[in-house]
Amino acid sequence: MGHYIVRGEHPNNPEKRSRVWKYEEINNMCLGDTTMENDKTEVIYPYYDDIDYSKIVPNMKKLRWLIVRQCSTSEAPTSLSNELRYIKWDRRYPGSRFPDSFQPTNLAVLKMYQGLQKELWKGWKHLPHLKVLKLSCMENLVSTPDFDGLPSLQTLELFDCNKLEEIHPSLGNHKSLKYISVDCSNLKKFPRIDHMKKLENLHIVSLHWNLEIPEIQSDMENLVTLLLFGLRMQFSKLDFKLSQLTVLVHLVLSYCNWLEKLPEFPPSLAIFTADRCNRLTNVGDSIRNCKWLCQVSVTDGGILNDGDRLLQSMLQGKAIENHSMVLKLEGFQIPRMFRPRLHAGTECTLQLPENWCNDFCGFLMCAVINENFFR
Repeated sequence: MGHYIVRGEHPNNPEKRSRVWKYEEINNMCLGDTTMENDKTEVIYPYYDDIDYSKIVPNMKKLRWLIVRQCSTSEAPTSLSNELRYIKWDRRYPGSRFPDSFQPTNLAVLKMYQGLQKELWKGWKHLPHLKVLKLSCMENLVSTPDFDGLPSLQTLELFDCNKLEEIHPSLGNHKSLKYISVDCSNLKKFPRIDHMKKLENLHIVSLHWNLEIPEIQSDMENLVTLLLFGLRMQFSKLDFKLSQLTVLVHLVLSYCNWLEKLPEFPPSLAIFTADRCNRLTNVGDSIRNCKWLCQVSVTDGGILNDGDRLLQSMLQGKAIENHSMVLKLEGFQIPRMFRPRLHAGTECTLQLPENWCNDFCGFLMCAVINENFFR
């Protein structure tokens, strides 16, 4: 209905409408007089396209919302509207930086996919309202912005930017970020994390053999999820104190090939995964205060020598009150406490105790499965 009303205002003159979304109309605008200033169009969001945006976008002075799914030109726009609030450029933004005149002080979201830029813009840029920055599959990207110029940033995602080797050090002092996800195979250095008190999720994935683990400070009072995946550097233990991350619930240390010793976990931890950690052979005292630990996976790598102890600790904790627990270990035998045993077949009959409905929390099962079960 909204589309019908907007098109009805100027059915034959899309350049006079505030919103344009049809491929034919956008293409006709490109074929028309592209030198005339357009102070009407505020939103472009085509359903599909392969359009030369470099011709029409520079003259749209009031443009606030821009979505590009396919760009047919190798030339970047000579200018962009400083009124832009939302940019989602999905395919092949040309290799040059954003124009120097581009100062979108009200920009809130910037998402780039498969862009060809080495850097987004030259030098320092102040974008006081930018909250979301997502850069994916940027094959030429070698540097990130100075994050001091993005004081309101809450979400940062860097994915598959495989020429990116380090992140601007200003990231470590950012005070507004809540979510960071970095998955870049050649990342060598992640900034020291000093003042991210609002950070709730931190995901770092890298296959570089010498990535320096960021030092995490104990005052990260809101960190709920920490994922360190694929770190191949030669470290045997984590040097920062996880026990001081007082609300940490989910910890992933998978594919950390040199990890041998775990630090003490915080009491809040509920989910722990350390798959493909070939040198990890015991959990030691790391879980002694974890009364809510309900999901643990240590598979496809080292075999824990103290798997029985881990199971007993989980059963004696409070997580059983939530009626769900999962423990996946490599080379772990079914403890004798599990009766009856089902050696073959697909069915098992259990005799329920008397008055079970008055004091019954659930079933505890243990199974031996092959490596393809969860694939």
